[in-house]
Amino acid sequence: MMLNATFSGANNPAPWVMPNGTIFLLLDGGLLARASAWNATYELVTTGACGPGEDPFLYTDRRGHFHCVYHSDPYGTPEVAIGHAFSEDGYTWHVGAEAAGGSIIDVQGIGKVPFGKRERPHLYFDGDGNPTMIISGVAITPDCDPLSPKPEVGDATVTGGFGSPNCSADAQHYRIRYNYSPGWQDRSFTLVQPIQT
Repeated sequence: MMLNATFSGANNPAPWVMPNGTIFLLLDGGLLARASAWNATYELVTTGACGPGEDPFLYTDRRGHFHCVYHSDPYGTPEVAIGHAFSEDGYTWHVGAEAAGGSIIDVQGIGKVPFGKRERPHLYFDGDGNPTMIISGVAITPDCDPLSPKPEVGDATVTGGFGSPNCSADAQHYRIRYNYSPGWQDRSFTLVQPIQT
């Protein structure tokens, strides 16, 4: 793969292979490039692809229209943890009016569980090319995890437990982002969630 100076510093590449073998490569910062093969030289298509955020995942639908899901910025907004953007031609992009996913997840047998982060979204497709699952990394602080043993009362990390205001998604996001207490950033899991249509 050959990228020129236009792509210097770009990261988190999201490739998509078209039926004719053309490769599109979406990078953080909205850079969309294309090449005739994975190991050919990539040329810039646009600098305004996807939406505001990071960790893009690129795909096309049956009509050949481009779509992108991404970790939406501002990052501490629970209702809009994963954004969706789309384009008919790859050049002009529009951010969807609704979020593709939030960081408050309805967990069977538990109820609504707020997670502090939801990163690197990817889609899983069925045999007909329809997206059926969204896969992402999530993080939760130990005291807010409804499945983990509760810490001893008097433990300095106890902030009220699952369901308390300190376990809201935005409060956890703040503590995880700044690693407020050692180990909180380590409570990360992979979440596989069915897509609701």
